[in-house]
Amino acid sequence: MPTNQSWERNFPKVREFALQNGHCNIPSSGTTRNLAKWLRRIRKHPNSLDLKRRLDLEKLGFDWKMQKDKNEIAWNDLFQRLLSYKKKHGDCNVPLSYKNDPELGVWVANQRKREKQNKLRQDRKELLNGQGFRWSRNIQGGMKRSKESLKYQEKWLDMFEKLKAFKQEYGHCIVPYDYTKDASLGMWVQTQRRVYNKKTYMYGEKKEMSECRKQLLTSIGFAFESQRKGNDGNDSSPMYSTNSDDNENEDYDEDEVNNEDVIEV
Repeated sequence: MPTNQSWERNFPKVREFALQNGHCNIPSSGTTRNLAKWLRRIRKHPNSLDLKRRLDLEKLGFDWKMQKDKNEIAWNDLFQRLLSYKKKHGDCNVPLSYKNDPELGVWVANQRKREKQNKLRQDRKELLNGQGFRWSRNIQGGMKRSKESLKYQEKWLDMFEKLKAFKQEYGHCIVPYDYTKDASLGMWVQTQRRVYNKKTYMYGEKKEMSECRKQLLTSIGFAFESQRKGNDGNDSSPMYSTNSDDNENEDYDEDEVNNEDVIEV
């Protein structure tokens, strides 16, 4: 159980952070590293706190779930959505650009990607096999896209998955333009806003953002208008994070493009 001294030293810092940022996702690196460790210990052993202290944390929006548990819940939710798709369509061949649930199309593609890289858990593979899940998709006839088009699509989806991982760590999608951990992500986020507002080109030939891309970005709470500005007019928000044990959604492979994907993502 945390000592009174450790509680009195750390809880005010958590409260200050939460009041400033609207959440308790304390960064696990830099000056707040020890504070993040303290919260992880509490999250792992919730019964180490008395009721009053647990309620004090919950009033700040503290989430007791471990990141691994959150990932498990998210995977199971998408698997259930896949079952609903199969019930309606008779198969698990969700198009990448599935308008009714863009996240499901990307998730299906990423299960294939993970299986191809031997990163998909065996129990999950067995669940998918049990539903007749196809691990490869063929490109046929006139629907075949150019190699250049596939490259642009793959790059966009790769960056989208990086943005999802960023949100999982920091609790928001406001990536600074000068994000030091991945400079390309900060620039990509700025590009999405500019393309949405028809101020620049995106990866590939199209000037306007496709509806599928808008839906994907909207589904993770992406702000199409810059939320915080630095002196240069670019996003300059601070970084907030929690540990991530198992990120299930990785980059999409061009092998996943198929004859149903007629809408550019």
